[in-house]
Amino acid sequence: WDRAFAIYLFDTATGRLLARLPGLPAPVHHLAVSPDGTRLAAALGGRAGLRVWDARNGNPQWEDAAVGGPVRMVVFDPSGTRLAATSADGRVRVYDTGGRKLTERLLVQNARPASAPAAAAPVARAVPRTEKP
Repeated sequence: WDRAFAIYLFDTATGRLLARLPGLPAPVHHLAVSPDGTRLAAALGGRAGLRVWDARNGNPQWEDAAVGGPVRMVVFDPSGTRLAATSADGRVRVYDTGGRKLTERLLVQNARPASAPAAAAPVARAVPRTEKP
């Protein structure tokens, strides 16, 4: 162990290591896999924000380090076209597949970190779609 924060991706059928995602600036608080299995999102502690990778090969897709506080939870909507992230500041941010922030809402003023995650998925589903089919 090199004492650095990293994510390890394994093939669940064979146990073989598929990829190592090194160089994370903070511990991982939560992981989410898109419904189609092609993307992996990580909620990072500190002021590191969140990152998204291609789950098939470990290539970075996008990140948002401008959250300003610990991201507590990430969740993809059922279609996999949006990602919601909750943070310690009580806000939910919703992104499209390219990392563009669609909305940012304060759900609970002075929220405890555990109080916001349950609200993330409904907010993600409620954001109007702007992508073309």
